[in-house]
Order: sequence, then structure tokens, then C-alpha cells
Amino acid sequence: GQDAGAEAASGMELTTLFASVDHGVKMQDTFALPRHVESLLALHCPRILFAGATVDPLAADEAEAHDEFERGGSLNRKKESDEIPFVRAQPLARVSARVMRDFAGIELPRGGKVDGPVREALLAFSYQLTIGNTDEAYKAVRAIKSSSVWENMAKMCVKTRRVDVAEVCLGNMGHVRGALAVREAASEPEPEARIAMLAIQLGLLDETQRLYAQCGRHDLLNKSLQAAGRWPEALSIAKERDRIHLAATYHQYAKHLEASGDLAGAIDAYENAGTHTTNVPRLLYAAGQLRELKEYVDRSGHKALFGWWAKFSESAADFDSALEYYDKADDQLARVRVLCFCNRLEDAADLANNTDVAPAVAYHLARQYEARSMVPEAIRLFTKAGRYNQAARLAREHGLTAELQSLSLQAPAQMQGEAASFFEDKGQFDKAVQMYHKSGQTQRAIELCFAHNLFEQLRDIANSLGPDAEPAVFKRCGEFFLDHGQFDKDVGLLVR
Repeated sequence: GQDAGAEAASGMELTTLFASVDHGVKMQDTFALPRHVESLLALHCPRILFAGATVDPLAADEAEAHDEFERGGSLNRKKESDEIPFVRAQPLARVSARVMRDFAGIELPRGGKVDGPVREALLAFSYQLTIGNTDEAYKAVRAIKSSSVWENMAKMCVKTRRVDVAEVCLGNMGHVRGALAVREAASEPEPEARIAMLAIQLGLLDETQRLYAQCGRHDLLNKSLQAAGRWPEALSIAKERDRIHLAATYHQYAKHLEASGDLAGAIDAYENAGTHTTNVPRLLYAAGQLRELKEYVDRSGHKALFGWWAKFSESAADFDSALEYYDKADDQLARVRVLCFCNRLEDAADLANNTDVAPAVAYHLARQYEARSMVPEAIRLFTKAGRYNQAARLAREHGLTAELQSLSLQAPAQMQGEAASFFEDKGQFDKAVQMYHKSGQTQRAIELCFAHNLFEQLRDIANSLGPDAEPAVFKRCGEFFLDHGQFDKDVGLLVR
């Protein structure tokens, strides 16, 4: 049977019990009584009736809130999502009623009754849960079609940690999204995290918070608080327990404030998230607050924001402003690009000739010079940018052999070989020999010297050969000098 009440030191409480021969006395539920209740009047399933003083309900609520505040709570405390209310037949009646926990959620008209099979099934369900037999509890209510009964059972599964039974409950409730979320949460390693997902689907946010904190999953607790719109709590958790997601939490909070129309708050949150350089300009531009945006950019002193305003000015054809803010952003390449577009090549050249300028700046201006057929200037800037292939290409196309030779001496070996072939095709064999030798194609250089009687170049090559060179090379060079009467050069080789 169900019985009884006891008076706690902090106020009245009522405890309901199951008593059976097999399992003895088991506590089924306990809850605190409001201030207006004086005594237990009767129990008539599914309601418990109480007698009390005639009290204005509004005054009673204010008194309860005050007591909560005195105990260290909040005057704005809200009821738990699963708290069962006390109901009066009339506003000032002395009798009030509270639905038993396992009947909560079943809509009953005033004075209405639960039919016999449903009542017996729910009592059996409650009893089996109390003694810890969840499978029998499920069997007791399996035939019930009421979604509110299944919801109540699902809430009990949060307390009993039975996720498997909860999935069945959610399915019978028609809560497809919730059933899917609980099934996906089965991959979480902590049992409390899996139960917390069930609590979320049932709207038990305080229980969710307790479960996530209990298993140390403050990242999931943070997400659940964000989803519930409890941003101060989410930020507090992120600061104290989940700092790896602190910036992301601030960013999500900023998006929430932006959607709510609180632009000032959103800007602060974006700054705390470190994402203000892209989001604040977007926010203010979308709001049409261009003057405020420019003031914000100037006040920030941030190069990324200067760059954003420079691009905006350039898109609006305000090139003077664009140049000013590109300079503040230290984006010299963009400055040169704008100057070239405005046909201010002299100013662009002054900037590109700076020794500290990036190679990309010189390269861009060199391309502009090439497009305008200003070949010597283009070659010089291609060289300054380290783009020797481009410079050599221009030199070959325009027959600038002196520039090509100078470039090839400081270029990679592959380019030196290409330059050597170019000089050979042009009949400039002395330059070709020099380039072949520099590129490591010594044998080809020697063959050219033999073919075109380049004695000085051959001697220089022979003198540069190391001790590991083939003796046959020295012998052949000596014979070549001897045959052509170059005795002084031959002597040098014989001495080696």
C-alpha cells in the first residue's frame, strides 16, 4: 500500500512507500510540501489530497520565493521541468491535490478518473521500478497507448539509467528525432553522457547539467547550455572547465546576439572570440552602419581591419583611401597593384625599388612593365624578384645577350645550360663555352673550344679542373695547344 508523511526540519515533506511480503518496505517517492499545506487528507490514485489554510496563491508563491532567497537561492528561480504542481479546486479552497509521480503528464479533467487497467498498469510499473525490475515495469505498460505515459516512463529511465528501455519509450511517443539522438549518443564512452542525451530530449536540462558534470564531459555540457540559450552558464563552464572551446563559445554567443539584434554585445563577443576582424565588418556593413564601421576600423589599429577597409574602398573606386589603408595594413603588393591600375608607374617603381619590399611586389610591377613593352625595366625587376627564368626569357626574346649572360651567371644550372644553347645557336661560342662550363657541362665546353680554336677559354677550363679529372683530358688539351703552337699554354698543362 502507499502511506504516510513526515515532517522535516526545514518544512513538511511527504514520502510514499510500497510494502510487500517479498521485498518489504520500499520508498517510492518523496517531495517537499508547500507552505499552505498543513496535513495529508487522503490518497485516491492517481491523486494525493491535502488540507491546508486558505491562502492567496500569489502571496504563497512570493513567500516561497523569499524563503528560497534566504537559503541562498534566486528570487527568479524557476520550477524544475518535471516538478508536479499542487492544484486547488477553487483559488481560496482549503483542499489541494497533487498527481502521483507515475501519473504525471496524463491529462485529467477536473474530477476525472484513470480507468482501471491503466491505473493498475501504472501502479505495477511504479512498483517494479521501485524494486529495480525495469524489464517487468516495461511489460506492465506495454499495452498502454498514451504518449504521456511513455514520456513519464522515459523520464524514469533517466533516473534508472536504462537507455535501452528509453529508446522504446521514445519510439512509442513518436519522438523520432529524440530516439535517433539517443542512439547516436551510444558511442559516447561515459554512461552518464548517454543518459544526459536522453534527458536533453525530454527537456530535463538541470538533470542534463548534473550528469555531464558528474562524468566530466564539460564540452557536452557547454553545448547543451548553448542549445538551451543559457549563455551565461555556458560561458562560465567554458572559462572554468572547457577552455579549449572558450573562443568557439564566445563566437556562438556573438552569433546569437547578432541574430537578436544586439550588435554592440555581438561585437564584444566576436572580439573575445578573436573572430572580429572578419565578422564585425560583415555585421556593420550588413546593418548599413558604414560610418560606425570606419570608426571601428580606425579605433582598432588592427592590420586585418585596415586591409578590409582598403578592399572596400578599392571596390568603391576610392583609390586614394584604398592606398592609405593598404599602407596602414602594410600590404605593399596591394599598393603596387592599385598604383599600376591607376597608371602611376613611377610611384609603383619607387615602392618596388625599396630594398625591404617583398619579391611579389617586384614581380607584379615587372609583369606590368612587360605588358607595356618596357623590357629592360621588366628584366631588372624580374631579377630583383628572383624570377631568373622570366628575366632570361625576355632577354632571349629581345636578343639582349649582355643581360642574358649576366643573368645566367647567377641563375640555376638548368637555366645556364639553356643560355649556353642560345649563345651557341647565335654563334657566340665564347659565351656558350662559359655557360656550359658554369652549368657543369664541361665536356661540351671543351668540344666547343676544340671546334672553334678558343685557346684562352680552354686554358681557363683546364686550369679549373681538379686533381680528380681524367688525365686523358689534360693530355688531349696539351696536344691541342701543341698542334696549334700555343706552347706557353701547353707548358702549363705539362707542369700539372
